[in-house]
Amino acid sequence: MQAQEARDAHEDWATLGLAGKAALALAGATITLAMFAISSGLPAIQRAFAGSPNAPLMVQLMAGMVAPVFALASPIAGRVVARYGVREVWLVSIAVAILAGLAPAACTELWQMLPFRLVIGCAAAGAFTAGMAGVAQLPERQRHVLFGLVGFFGGVTAIVGFAAVGFLAARGWQYAFAIHLLMLPAALLGLALPRHRKAATPGVEQAAGAARARVPVYLLFAAVVGGWAMVSTSIFAPVLLGSLGVDDPRRVGSLLAVMSLCSLAGSGSYGFVQRLLGTGGMLMYGMAAMVVGAIVVATAGSVFQAVAGISLMGLGVAVFSVAAYPAAIEAVARTGGSHAAAAGVISLAIYFPQIAFPFIGTAIAAAFGPAMVYVFVATLVGVGLVILALPVLAARRVAQAA
Repeated sequence: MQAQEARDAHEDWATLGLAGKAALALAGATITLAMFAISSGLPAIQRAFAGSPNAPLMVQLMAGMVAPVFALASPIAGRVVARYGVREVWLVSIAVAILAGLAPAACTELWQMLPFRLVIGCAAAGAFTAGMAGVAQLPERQRHVLFGLVGFFGGVTAIVGFAAVGFLAARGWQYAFAIHLLMLPAALLGLALPRHRKAATPGVEQAAGAARARVPVYLLFAAVVGGWAMVSTSIFAPVLLGSLGVDDPRRVGSLLAVMSLCSLAGSGSYGFVQRLLGTGGMLMYGMAAMVVGAIVVATAGSVFQAVAGISLMGLGVAVFSVAAYPAAIEAVARTGGSHAAAAGVISLAIYFPQIAFPFIGTAIAAAFGPAMVYVFVATLVGVGLVILALPVLAARRVAQAA
């Protein structure tokens, strides 16, 4: 009976229609909307509550608390997805994210908004982990195209979402929270996902806990340093551009938009390039681009060189952040682990350690200048690349010998 259900579940995913695939492709867009899109509306919110106690701190908490909550909740989300299924967790998580995203518009005090931001971080973890677990169950060729599209649509949503929130916030701070309604299409498309069947994938029932997500240590280390490279491009790039004489926020924004376009190129081309390099090759490609980009930034004597390096880092970050998930999923699948649990653990490794980087980077920049931050990043990611390359290349030699 269980074998028949497993075969039926496999068939469900193998024949998944366009609507279901479109839902999975929007997994990255959901976390962008849940976690980051509101950022461009924060100045309007702070002005509206300028007379409230600790208003600047409260606004910063609104912006900063979602990512660590997302990271910490991701392994738990992996357990929930393994037990209850992709479709079920996807629909509930997005519904909760929409409600929690809209609710702050009705609040009269800043502190009242914080619990909803906590909830949306948990809901984003559920939706994204379910999406990654769903993509992992597609046939191999489709799977890697979808992994790339997840990153691509996440990047497009960031570009559109930040601008849309700024437009809405200019008409009233409450309107900024309406951006979360853009998650409705993902919820509707999610109705086309297969219903959960027991033993949907080998080992799922036994792998309902994070203990079955045996992600290799070398991959976890690569995820941590890759996450630090990710945050360095957003936090310290404006500081470095300022040291080169670019202090107009509009010009900084336009220069960083070039990085966003390179990130889209990296994630958008993922499915095609992965066929040539494989998942391990994509990881090394992404990390190598981050290392070279960070060195270019660190040695920049002109704005053009700095933007070129930051853009190359953006491409590398995009490729790496997509490839890390299939790499973890493939690794745990070899030991009978859970797709969902692997996705949750890799999210934790990428996003939670980012909390420490601003403190470390600020200390380095204060002592040695912002360029040295990128020397630090290049060194760490380079070490991660070497550690990652050894087992990847060894596995390729074994595969070729067989």
